[in-house]
Amino acid sequence: MARLYSNENLAIDLVEALRKFNHDILSSYDAGQANQGIPDDEVLKYATLNDRCVITFNRDDFVALHRNGVSHAGIIICKDDRDYLRQAQVLHDYLETQDRLHNRLIRVQRQNQPNSSQKLFVIREYLRQMRKIDLPIILDGKPVEKITAFLFHAGGNNDPQKLIANEDKSFQGSVILGLGFTFDDSNINVTSIAEMQRLIEENPRNQECIFPYIGGEEVNSSPTHTHHRYVINFAEMSEEEAREWPDLISIVEDKVKPERAKLNMNTADGRRRASTWWLWGRYTNALFKAIEPLDRVLVSTQISKYRMLTFLPKGYVYDQRLVVFTFDTYSSFTILHSRIHEIWVIFMGASIKDDPIYTPSDCFQTFPFPENWETNRELESIGQEYYEFRAALMIRNNQGLTATYNRFHDPEEDDADILKLRQLHTQMDTAVLAAYG
Repeated sequence: MARLYSNENLAIDLVEALRKFNHDILSSYDAGQANQGIPDDEVLKYATLNDRCVITFNRDDFVALHRNGVSHAGIIICKDDRDYLRQAQVLHDYLETQDRLHNRLIRVQRQNQPNSSQKLFVIREYLRQMRKIDLPIILDGKPVEKITAFLFHAGGNNDPQKLIANEDKSFQGSVILGLGFTFDDSNINVTSIAEMQRLIEENPRNQECIFPYIGGEEVNSSPTHTHHRYVINFAEMSEEEAREWPDLISIVEDKVKPERAKLNMNTADGRRRASTWWLWGRYTNALFKAIEPLDRVLVSTQISKYRMLTFLPKGYVYDQRLVVFTFDTYSSFTILHSRIHEIWVIFMGASIKDDPIYTPSDCFQTFPFPENWETNRELESIGQEYYEFRAALMIRNNQGLTATYNRFHDPEEDDADILKLRQLHTQMDTAVLAAYG
């Protein structure tokens, strides 16, 4: 089913009608983005970052963004018509036939029928207008017959299919949507870690619902990827169950519930989130189940100039800006951290400014791993050597991933350790290429 993001002007009745067809719709109210005057280009960026197609009534602004060449995960413009059920049915039937909506603009239009009062909704796709110019086609300085959507001289324009082998192995982190759930000494508006420690000392059972919480900043800036925040997690509990931890639910009731009460109660989303104020915005149960057998997971920030991966322990809550891979081997690190995968990500993913966005559905689920990579000793060996050398280097220099890879990619950097890291990276790439044969 389609992954959609409805902006605040889309009728909630249409949202609910599409949800009945099992489409995954995140509303602006769900995401805490409603009633804030957020510009449409930022709405589109947010949806693209979360690998969701925008669905809206706002024709003029989103058509303009599409025509301006902005990269996006899709735009659907619906008709502001109260026959939401029929419109949802037509849209559902269309979406069932589509594999992917990236950089496409779809409009649902009403077509009048002669001598009939019945409404007929039709789907039309609007392509970005290209002016035909009779010039030779040049690619890399050589004349070619065509240039595909992937900037090759041969092949098709269709996106690769998602692979069954890659299902349930990559996830977006958890959407907390409420700072009141966190313990953090760097934010005076939330509960302190000292208070968290006091609550645990007074009642050790409180620790059952408190977890380390880590985001992209800590992963990329700390040499040891050390977290500094914790988060209250009631998972999918009922309010009655959550009240078995009175100290913790009291914090959430004080700091989260009032914010949820400010949501628009005229919408189903607003009412639902306000009524379940003790729960996160979106609980990633599938992620937690997938990593249960593992001791650690691979993670990468969703937006980054360079694709940088590292291992984190199981038992953390990983922020929504992190992509989590359910792997714990060095061979998986070798492949996903290689330039081979990085090039794939640049081709398949979206971007904000010059920074690639890692969308699991496009960048990972379509990525073909080499045969028998899990038992490839060379991949495991070089990955471990690279990872352990880099970990020691970051601690020695007191620099995180961002600082280390800025030096790594600086052509004027000639430090011996950085040169060694580049050499190991080349060895990793060579091992990955050899694994593909």
